[in-house]
Amino acid sequence: LHKEYRRQRQMCIRDSTTAASCEKDLIIVQPIDVAGKEHIGKVVIVDPDGMDTDFLRQVAEALQQGGLRCVVVRGHGAYAVGANLDQAMANAAMLEHSMQILLLARQANLKF
Repeated sequence: LHKEYRRQRQMCIRDSTTAASCEKDLIIVQPIDVAGKEHIGKVVIVDPDGMDTDFLRQVAEALQQGGLRCVVVRGHGAYAVGANLDQAMANAAMLEHSMQILLLARQANLKF
């Protein structure tokens, strides 16, 4: 199971989610594309603060709040949940896709 998780994780991990999380004042990000809005919704950004156990507690709490599907650790990447591994990986992939669209829209100075 661990090998399969690592293989699937490598397929969907990209740089857009991490890059989008680096904006210092941002604590919640919301996809601007229709699919991201429907399937992911809002995403909380957690500051790692040394990557201690408090950071892990913050990630767990953020995922439990309001049925969130993804949480982003600022500058590191995303954690995603689902009913099973495939759904969690699909949520992570959808988040990455939505964050790529968000970054492209920001780059083009689009109003959203």
